[in-house]
Amino acid sequence: MPVRWTDVRRSIILGGIDGTITSFAVVAAGDAAALAVEAVLAVGVASVVADGFSMGVSEYVSVGGALAPGLACFVSFVLCGTVPIAVYVATSGVLLSCVFFGLAELLALGVLTEAPRRGVLVGSLVTTGLGAAAGAIAYAVALLAHERQA
Repeated sequence: MPVRWTDVRRSIILGGIDGTITSFAVVAAGDAAALAVEAVLAVGVASVVADGFSMGVSEYVSVGGALAPGLACFVSFVLCGTVPIAVYVATSGVLLSCVFFGLAELLALGVLTEAPRRGVLVGSLVTTGLGAAAGAIAYAVALLAHERQA
């Protein structure tokens, strides 16, 4: 069965959004737990590669064994997922800069996701809201766990 561009596009969007949100959650949790920037980098990179692989394989299976969507999902996850971690490390652990950059990336991905159906504003707000919620949850859980250990 031939692969359609819409399948590959959907895989790119899926991987990009999930990669950004997952990595932002890792960074937020690491910051809340007062981990060293180097530790956040190590956990973040491992998470991006392993989660990206998992997403790519899952996408490959879900589309009936078509390699292009699975590969597109993996590459998009890794590329977009690297951004929050790289910004956090480049700013020596300034979570706020990561927040703003991650939100900007999610806004852009939201435009790609929802523009054909509900409009650019709705797509951007939904995608950004989901990312912010995931980051806040990760931050809160890690903060609570860290405080219980102290």
